[in-house]
Amino acid sequence: MLLTIEGRIGEIALKEPQAQSKPTPKGGSIPSGKPPKHKRLGLPTQRKMQQSQQIAKHPEIVEKIKAQARES
Repeated sequence: MLLTIEGRIGEIALKEPQAQSKPTPKGGSIPSGKPPKHKRLGLPTQRKMQQSQQIAKHPEIVEKIKAQARES
């Protein structure tokens, strides 16, 4: 069940755009002022968000793991 939940979080994270910085005339950039994506989604760390995204990207592997867990 946890894998299903994390997969859904990953799907949402993949759809959420990153905060875009604003370019400056000198070639640099100014931060957008928005919090990082993982904070906007309510996740504790960027690593947790990336793990959820990987789960969402590989549903076939997740299904194999779920089947193995049911057998055990």
